[in-house]
Amino acid sequence: MYALVDCNNFYVSCERLFNPKLEGKPVIVLSNNDGCVVARSQEAKKLEICMGQPLFECKHIVDAHHVQVFSSNFPLYGDISNRVMSTISEIVPDIEIYSIDEAFLTVDHWDDPTLQARALRERIKQDIGIPVSIGIAPTKTLAKLANAYVKRHQAETGGVLDWNKLDAAKKLEILCSMGVEDVWGIGRESARKLYILRVKTVADFMAMSHEWIKKSLHEPGVATWKELHGTIVHTRATNPHQKSLMSTRSFGRPITEMRELSEALATYVASAAERLRAKKLTAAELTIFIQTNRFQKNQPQYCVSKHAVLLQPTNLTNVLIAEVTNLLKDIYKKNYVYKKAGVILYGIGEEQVLQRGLFVSANETAKSQKVMRAIDTITRKMGGDAINYAAEGIKKPWVVKSNMRTPRYTTSWSELQKVN
Repeated sequence: MYALVDCNNFYVSCERLFNPKLEGKPVIVLSNNDGCVVARSQEAKKLEICMGQPLFECKHIVDAHHVQVFSSNFPLYGDISNRVMSTISEIVPDIEIYSIDEAFLTVDHWDDPTLQARALRERIKQDIGIPVSIGIAPTKTLAKLANAYVKRHQAETGGVLDWNKLDAAKKLEILCSMGVEDVWGIGRESARKLYILRVKTVADFMAMSHEWIKKSLHEPGVATWKELHGTIVHTRATNPHQKSLMSTRSFGRPITEMRELSEALATYVASAAERLRAKKLTAAELTIFIQTNRFQKNQPQYCVSKHAVLLQPTNLTNVLIAEVTNLLKDIYKKNYVYKKAGVILYGIGEEQVLQRGLFVSANETAKSQKVMRAIDTITRKMGGDAINYAAEGIKKPWVVKSNMRTPRYTTSWSELQKVN
């Protein structure tokens, strides 16, 4: 048995956690550079503000209904997520964190899944203050589906739904009420293809034959179909870490100079290196890219990337910064207005199985690792901006816009909540 714990409107819930006056009001959270909607409260959804919608397109709704608008506050959201997952793991040790706001739990040992899920939900709400929905089922796909139903019917379900406790009629009602696009594992393109073939609901999808599914959607579709019929296909991931790691942002203002591009890429790769070290991982390859604003049709366009294989897998910030700086020299061109840049790390592996390169000094590597540990200790205590490499720049006028960001209440000493 699996239980999927999913935080309700997570980014919005984090904002409400420190500002209870937002309860019951329409709230949206924006993406980097305050561009598009990435989170909505239920009240905002009822106003037909869409996920991914640019702010300027729904500005008339925001103004007319006094919608509260916030910039993304990722340090805060990440910390609250860690607290939620830690609370869950105290009660259910077998936890698989799926995303910042979701986790699969293996709950075969639960005697009364509904009762124990409600207790877990209340514990998270009491300890952290974040509301969650929980779907319980024999497979992960069914647990996801049950969770999606719970989110739409909070009053009916009380935030918890155990698929096994439903009778056949209720299961069919749910399957007929939900579209194929609601199924975990069916992407937008697959859903569009199914709609054309008049396969619109989950019940329609499940009624199709195994052979038809395999022919139309191939093996991934078959896996989803089997899971909906109660056969376990998706177990715990065998690879505990991701295969790649990306750090990319659009700039707060256009960039033309190589110096500022270099600062941005150094900042991005430093952030990626810190994330590697936190998980005791290394990267063996990296790619950088720079691009102009494709929406500015009146400007010359340029989008290019450059790949490199490292002498040895590493998570050392100084080594990675030197590499991205050299790569940038090969692809930078003058007379272009750049809007976005990024770094992608590949060949992710575990730190303890690192094999030193033939031409890499063991002493230098050891010294650099001590420096990294010292920097990580300082930034954990004093905040991410406490100490940086000079290559990352100081003023950073190109950083993303976040004019409506709330304080980082739990991760920055200077932004702690004040009580008068």
